[in-house]
Amino acid sequence: MIPGLLRFKGISQTTPKRIEFNGRGRSQLKAIINSIYMQQTISVRYYARRTRPNSDGKVPIYMRIVVGEERLSIPTKIHVSSQDWTGEKIRGTHEEAKKLNQCFNAFRLRAFDLQRELMEEGKSITVENIRCKWFGISLERSRMLLPI
Repeated sequence: MIPGLLRFKGISQTTPKRIEFNGRGRSQLKAIINSIYMQQTISVRYYARRTRPNSDGKVPIYMRIVVGEERLSIPTKIHVSSQDWTGEKIRGTHEEAKKLNQCFNAFRLRAFDLQRELMEEGKSITVENIRCKWFGISLERSRMLLPI
C-alpha cells in the first residue's frame, strides 16, 4: 500500500483513494496504528514505593511491565534504602548492590522470555496473559463434562 493512501470497503481494491484528515481523524488513525504496534512490545521498568517503607526505613522495589497503555506492577520483594535507589538500579559497587542489580536483570529477562513464549504460542501480548504466565496461572479455561 502506498503511504498516505487508504482503502475502504465499498471502494475498488485496485483504485486507492486519497483521504484527507482533519485533526480528529488523523489522531484516531495514529492511535489505531500505535495500538497495533504497541500490542507486541513490552517495556520493563522498576520503581520504589517510597510511601510504604518497612520498619528499617527501606522501601520496596516494584517491577512495572507496560503493554501499550496497560500496566502491571509486580513486587520484587526486594527492599533498599531510598538513598541507594537511582530509579532503575541500586547505586554502589558493593557486593550486595551487584547481586540485587543482577536480580533486577534476571526479572527483566524473565519478562521478555514470557513475551517470547506468548508470541511462539500465538497468544496475544496482554498484561493479563503476562500476569498469568508470571504467576503460573493457566491461560486456558478448565473444561468439565458438566458445567457447575
